[in-house]
Amino acid sequence: MAVSEEQKTIRFGSCKRQAERLPRSMPALAVAAERFLASHRIYQSWNVEYVAIAPAITELQSLEIRRQGGIPQSLVDLCGEL
Repeated sequence: MAVSEEQKTIRFGSCKRQAERLPRSMPALAVAAERFLASHRIYQSWNVEYVAIAPAITELQSLEIRRQGGIPQSLVDLCGEL
């Protein structure tokens, strides 16, 4: 989970070593995020993002993650600005 108070955005993430497992993890991520938001009302009006992270993600996997409302992010992309 990551929070940007400036942008009023909260980001929930699913990390998998095997990218093919990411699309199946998105529904559970959404459920967990909803539970968190229900108990932390301060974030309920914020923008919510769902990120799927793996060492490498194929275009097909990226398309499926996006179809489910997620943002695919490889470790290279995630750490690129560090």
